[in-house]
Amino acid sequence: MYFAWWSFNSVSSTPILAMVETGYRYQELTGRGKMKTGITQNTCWKKIKLAIENGLERRPKRAKSAEHFLTEVLPEMQQAVAAKDTAVFTQNFQAMTANCNDCHGMEEVPFFTVKTPTIRQSPIKK
Repeated sequence: MYFAWWSFNSVSSTPILAMVETGYRYQELTGRGKMKTGITQNTCWKKIKLAIENGLERRPKRAKSAEHFLTEVLPEMQQAVAAKDTAVFTQNFQAMTANCNDCHGMEEVPFFTVKTPTIRQSPIKK
């Protein structure tokens, strides 16, 4: 990526980078879910939450759309990760994906369609 020199921990400088990081963490979450690595899955959902919160610092008007995601969807994902059950994880991941698209619709960007990755693009492999 061209902006790889940027620290992902400082994404609040640009809402677009917050969504780029969210997308990256989303891919990592599903990839690690398939590998059944609970510790790294735990890190991924926390980083998704942090990236969205950082983006909201820059665009607080989007907070209403993100509220359900932050207060309901991500805690459910946390429980799914803690359960260490592939079926529970898959069900919650699909629900999270649907909620991503719902939020994009509320923000009038429904053309940003989130789909479950079919291949893992990360260079980090098991």
